[in-house]
Amino acid sequence: MARIAWDTLNSPDTYEDMVAVLLSHVVRGSRRVDGSGGDGGRDVYFRDYSGDLHVYELKSFTGRMSSGRRKQVKRSLERAARHEPATWRLVVPIDPTPSEDDWFAELGETVDFGLTWHGLTWLDAEMAKRPSIARYFLEGTSDEVLRLLKDLREEQAAITGGALEVAARASKLVGKLNELDCYFEYGVSVGLSAGVSLPTRGLLMSVQFGNSRIDVSPAYPGAEVDRPILVDIDMDLQSIDPGQRGRLQAVFDHGARDAIDIPVKSFSLDAPGGLGGEFDRGLVKLVADVEVLAEPVEVALEILEPHGTVASIVSVYFDDRTHGHHGVTLTGQDATHCLRVRMVVDFRESALKCEFELDAPDHAVPATLLPATRWITALQPGRELAIRLGHAPTSPSIVVLEESVVPEHAFADIEHMATIQERSGVYFPYPWDLSEVEREATWEAATLLRGDEISFSWDNFSMTLDDDGPSDRLRSLLADLENGKTAHGLALSAVTELNLRNHKIHLGEVVTRFFDVGGYELSDGSLQEGTVLTLTPGDDRRGVKSIRS
Repeated sequence: MARIAWDTLNSPDTYEDMVAVLLSHVVRGSRRVDGSGGDGGRDVYFRDYSGDLHVYELKSFTGRMSSGRRKQVKRSLERAARHEPATWRLVVPIDPTPSEDDWFAELGETVDFGLTWHGLTWLDAEMAKRPSIARYFLEGTSDEVLRLLKDLREEQAAITGGALEVAARASKLVGKLNELDCYFEYGVSVGLSAGVSLPTRGLLMSVQFGNSRIDVSPAYPGAEVDRPILVDIDMDLQSIDPGQRGRLQAVFDHGARDAIDIPVKSFSLDAPGGLGGEFDRGLVKLVADVEVLAEPVEVALEILEPHGTVASIVSVYFDDRTHGHHGVTLTGQDATHCLRVRMVVDFRESALKCEFELDAPDHAVPATLLPATRWITALQPGRELAIRLGHAPTSPSIVVLEESVVPEHAFADIEHMATIQERSGVYFPYPWDLSEVEREATWEAATLLRGDEISFSWDNFSMTLDDDGPSDRLRSLLADLENGKTAHGLALSAVTELNLRNHKIHLGEVVTRFFDVGGYELSDGSLQEGTVLTLTPGDDRRGVKSIRS
């Protein structure tokens, strides 16, 4: 396209709007904030990922930098210096003369940050790389965008050459759309893929017609603010249940993450690319816009005893947030990615609400789950939850716990399984569907592997004799029982394995001690291989089980 005649622009506002959009394309990855530069200009602020502030001063001057204009630039610089920027750039369609260069260099010596002059040559070069910006502002291509969308709809019905021709023509038209619209980027899906609209971060809207779908995304961070998508909806709230209304209110208040379908009586949509319009009855799906944070925010969640000692601490890293009219919702996880936390901050009520969820990755071994499960279990009545930003020595927000989040022993099975795997060296993902028999077996195995004794009360104990028959000590005990005596302190041992979900876990030699044995029965009346010997207790029915060290 032809070079821009900067001195013929109809107003300074056109220049400032156009160059502000250009800078948003040039400074990728940063969100632009506009402010008044004073003296007939505009300040444009960008903050990079390291937090440094970069200021661009937009002046629509043409010709030469007169003394009056120099005074305006100086006052704008002084105004910007209050924000302590890392850099300050003057964007003006004037290439400096040597004397203007000298003046600008002297101006730079009055501040402790870098100054740059982006003049006519720079503006022409950057605008030439992005012709859609000048076309949009100077040639009225918004009408052309509308025409292309209309063509896309009509051609879909007219094309008879099959899927490849449809895809090729649609792609060509969308390519033209992207050349004309400086605020948004358009994507097209044709055929089966058009029916699958997956939520995508950054996607502003999708419109489906026939077997085609147009997806609209911002061309740069903040484009949706420069050219907002406006919706006027007459919702049919009487047709949704109270629970749905509560979820809807949470979306508006704090940006809750629920996707909510709402019947509407009518709605109008002012959208880019001619994708809006007036519509009668339908269904609107409301989803909060998720903002991915450039750097995760670390928050320490401390559970404290009433006297102030620490019961448990976990660090949570919040990496995205959603906004509502009265607050925000932050979402994050701990270092293991097993503890998911949603923190709702209500600015209107000065209130804070935390929701916790055990959201373990697939195939997580029990030891990976322990930090999250132990922290959740520590949330017991009477304790306090202190919320501290990072490791800063500031006063934390305190919440007194009035009820348990989970029962105190809710995750005991995970503890037992972690002990078994640590002591045996046999590691496998935690099975979430343990049966009652498996739960009892893992508790017993973990207790024995820790070196603890298991006390029990018994009614009978059966064993099958092997090919060696009973030991001499067992024969002597049985003889005493035949003579009416009670045997005290009988100890039986066996090498034992726990079989759990196709994993064999060696426990070692398990010794079972019976305090009193009062009688016995034999399945076939003789002490030989294969005979089942059943012992019965005497007066003392106690017994203990342990692993021989």
